[in-house]
Formats: sequence, structure tokens, C-alpha cells
Amino acid sequence: MTAANYTVVEHAGAVIVSIRRGGDGPDDISVGYAVTGGSAVAGEDFEAQMGSIVFHAGETVKTLTIPIVDDCKVEGEETFQVTLNNPSNGTSLGAITTAEFQILDDDRAGSRDVHFVPPPQLTLPVAVQPEGKILLARNFVGGPSNASTIVRLNADASIDASFDAREAMAALRRQCPAWI
Repeated sequence: MTAANYTVVEHAGAVIVSIRRGGDGPDDISVGYAVTGGSAVAGEDFEAQMGSIVFHAGETVKTLTIPIVDDCKVEGEETFQVTLNNPSNGTSLGAITTAEFQILDDDRAGSRDVHFVPPPQLTLPVAVQPEGKILLARNFVGGPSNASTIVRLNADASIDASFDAREAMAALRRQCPAWI
């Protein structure tokens, strides 16, 4: 591997790792690899893998593609590792045999959720709360009441049924009468 530490954004879909062979020997060689979890969970955050990479005579670079799972969970940064092992034909491994990959969470409070597209009747977010819930101003233009209110969405963009919009509007009217 060319580095000991990598960073990938959760919504990237995959990370591609370059594995280099020192020299360009005349023989085919193989090296084993394993993709395992650190704080990231295999199957939930990334795809665990193991196998062998074969370098044919004259080949010096191979790539390994590791799928990254983009979930809607606020979970912070997580890590997984790629480890090289068992080189064939008496070949030795280079200085970097294990690399750590940090998955940057794109669902944390204040980050942009690339999957969330608000319906046309919603305006821009009013605020993102520390637990990842989103406060939005919502207009029911053309609806039965032509009224405005505030709605709170969970981190997965579903409506938070426990949120009391009337109390939130009353608090906003008290604190910021010019806004409402």
C-alpha cells in the first residue's frame, strides 16, 4: 500500500486502494489481503473482504476497491483496516502492511445530507440540532389552511412526531417577533 492512513467520505460509494509491487520481477507473485472492522461494522459501514491479489510479471500496481455503505445514522467517524499478508515466491512485504481507513460521517449534526431533498413546500432548514434533528419552516401554501409552522425532522428525514410545533412557534414569537 502507498500510505498507512486514508480518509473516505461516507457517501463516496467506495474507496480504491493502490497496492504496489517493488521492482518488476520476471515471476508472478501474489499477496493476501483482509479488510476488517475497527470501529466500523462490516456489512453496515463497509464491505469486509479477503482474498489474493496477483501481480503478473512486469505489473507493479494493482487496485483494491472497497465498497462503503452510506447509511442515515449519526455515528461519527469510524475506522476499518486493510492488512496485507502471505506474499508468495519468497517475496517480502514492504514497510506498510496495514492501513487504517477513516470513514467521515456525512449524517452528523451540521453536515450536509446528500440524500435529503426537501419537498417543494418546505423552505430551507432553520437549524440542525446537536442530536442531528432538523428544524424546518414549512408553508402549506395552497393547502387547506395556507398556514406556516415549524416541523422537526429526524436524522433520516422522517417527521419527528414527538415535536410540539405550536410550542416551538410560540417560543419563536416570544424570542424573535420580527421573524414571524
